[in-house]
Amino acid sequence: MLALVALAWMIGRAPKGVPWRAVGIGIVIQVAIALILLKLPPVQAVFVWINQAVSALVAATKAGTSVVFGYLGGGAAPFEATNPANSFVLAFQGLPLILVVGAIAGLLYHWGVIPFFVRAFSRLLRRTMGIGGAVGVSTAANVFVGMVEAPLFVRPYLARLSNPELFMVMTAGLATLAGNMMVLYAAFLTGTVEDPIGQLLTASLISAPAALVVAMVMMPPAHGERTVDDDATAPPSDAATSLEAAVDGGDQRRQPADQRGGDADRRHRARRPRQHDPGPCR
Repeated sequence: MLALVALAWMIGRAPKGVPWRAVGIGIVIQVAIALILLKLPPVQAVFVWINQAVSALVAATKAGTSVVFGYLGGGAAPFEATNPANSFVLAFQGLPLILVVGAIAGLLYHWGVIPFFVRAFSRLLRRTMGIGGAVGVSTAANVFVGMVEAPLFVRPYLARLSNPELFMVMTAGLATLAGNMMVLYAAFLTGTVEDPIGQLLTASLISAPAALVVAMVMMPPAHGERTVDDDATAPPSDAATSLEAAVDGGDQRRQPADQRGGDADRRHRARRPRQHDPGPCR
């Protein structure tokens, strides 16, 4: 951890202007979050329950995709599978899970659950590390939603942010893990890694203050430079009903899911060796 901070300081813009007090507090917050989430028995019991909920969600989604897509969606194959380990098809099993999680996230946001945790975590970061309200809300939102949606929480304030604050928003977006992808990765790791959702959630929560620390070291704000936006908060849901919130949540995840599927296909093609290269056309 200290080595990463030192590396960020060496390649930073203004090594003499780093707010070391805020950096030290950020490191302490990381250690405290890790100890609370990984060592306290009540929190571990909550993680066990969350893992069971994720397993139930994956099983329910697989049952639905099996009805629609047959063996491509996880159902029984009409032939003898020579390698069952390769039966997972991302487009028919993984991406539908993202849509289901998106619908659930839309409901939780409409009911005020996600905004409550965003406000609480944002208040912690703002009071301890001295960051602006917009940066705190965006960083906290990144833990629960993707890096595309999180800056939209503070859209009215983006034009007023300084360059160091914009760098914090961008760094936090790249450091944390979106909730829908967290569930997808947990589904991949179930049976291979113990308590996958707990480890992924802990890593994402720790990465939020870590991202702010790295951003402050690489591009420290000028003395007294801070956007006055302590009134920034998560916007209310646009949905009129819970059903509309669920539909909007799933639809908002559809385009990113399609994009992730295309990215996975392109990465696979890039790694695949060319066995039959016809050479240049003549």
